[in-house]
Amino acid sequence: MSKFKLIIILTMLLTSCRQVNNKDQLPQSLEFETPIDDNATTEVDLRNIQNLADFISKKSLMELKTFENNLFSKTRDTTFYAEDENISWPGILFFDNDHLIFWVESSWQKQEYPQRIVIVNSKIKKDSILCVGSTFSKIKDQLSRERLSDPDGYFSLIDSKNPKIRYYFDLKKYNGRNLDTLVFDSIPSDLSIETIVVDL
Repeated sequence: MSKFKLIIILTMLLTSCRQVNNKDQLPQSLEFETPIDDNATTEVDLRNIQNLADFISKKSLMELKTFENNLFSKTRDTTFYAEDENISWPGILFFDNDHLIFWVESSWQKQEYPQRIVIVNSKIKKDSILCVGSTFSKIKDQLSRERLSDPDGYFSLIDSKNPKIRYYFDLKKYNGRNLDTLVFDSIPSDLSIETIVVDL
């Protein structure tokens, strides 16, 4: 299974309130890519998480397909499915060449506008040190000590200043270890961010 599909599965597990079959959650990418419109430029620095969230929250999915920015070179439409509930919702993947940077997804109730951003690349940062790949020891002062529940096998913390930003950590080194029982100051210092999810 490709890393891209694993990332999609991770996000769907983390953002779904109901238990579903992972196979049913895989997004089905459409066969065409949207060319970037050279006239649809923006001066906003979208390498900053808050700037990216502010910008995207004011756009429809249709508008997001055509603007140009130095972060990415192409976009691709995708659709998320929860087949056991017979629902789907659209999203857009943003690439720098062939590297996925982030994606935006709507909800099944409100499909025209983005509801969530999922960041999977270190090009987008909250500040100079907080991004995908950052370790817990370097960013712990920016994280809330409050824990939210996670599905089995996942571990996340929310931003201390913005509860709409949630950081999911890479647990590959700690396979089988239950980190949910740890107090904040006992979290392994080398635990690193794998995905950043921003609710809009």
